[in-house]
Order: sequence, then structure tokens, then C-alpha cells
Amino acid sequence: MKKIREILLVKTMFVFGGVFFFFFLLLYVLFKNFLFEHTSDKEIFSAYNTLWIWVFLFTIFLFIIVFIYIKKKILGIENDINAIKEYSKELSENKNYEASIHIKYSKECLETSIYLKNIAKRLLQKEKKSSKK
Repeated sequence: MKKIREILLVKTMFVFGGVFFFFFLLLYVLFKNFLFEHTSDKEIFSAYNTLWIWVFLFTIFLFIIVFIYIKKKILGIENDINAIKEYSKELSENKNYEASIHIKYSKECLETSIYLKNIAKRLLQKEKKSSKK
């Protein structure tokens, strides 16, 4: 099974990068063809190319910010999944029904941990009933 980092980070960054690349290329070609079709002034072309260099640099900067944000989110979700795995291991192997779990990043992982805690409570009650008999 692939790690969540491989799935989400790589696919998201390729989609994000591809969309910005094609958007950048399309706008560059459209503006160059339609705005400057009948103009031969070198100063306008120079300003136009400088503008697109700044747009490209801003896109790269935005790409880096989104990359860092997604990486932090994925690491947080990975930590939550590892916490759920450890809690499940405590329940199944060690039968430690009073173990604690701390979820910080993902709502879905929090819901899963609540369900696991409810299962642990029921198992503890069942174990107490069987030990009384």
C-alpha cells in the first residue's frame, strides 16, 4: 500500500504545476498574438516580456507556498494515521482498553478515533462482565 505522502503530495503538485504552466503558456501566447499583432515597438515587447517574467516568478513563489502548505497538512494527517495505528495495536495486541489517542489534524481521523474509543469501552465492559462470572 502506498504511503499517503506519495499519493497526495505528488498528484497535487503535478496537477497544480500543470494547471499553472498551461495557464501561463496560454495567456502568454494569446496576449502576444492579439495585443501586439500590429505593433513593432521594441520597448513594448521588452516591457511585455518583463511583465511575464514577474508573473512567472510570482507563480513559482505561489507554487512553493502551496507545496509547503500541502506538505505540512500531509505530515499532520500521517501523524494522525500513525496514532490510530498505534491505538489499534494497543487494543488488539496488548488489550489495553484505557490507552489514549491524540488526533490533531484531520476530522475524519478524529471520528475514527472516537469510534475506536467506543469499541474499547464496549470491550472493557464485556471483559468486566465475563470476569465477574
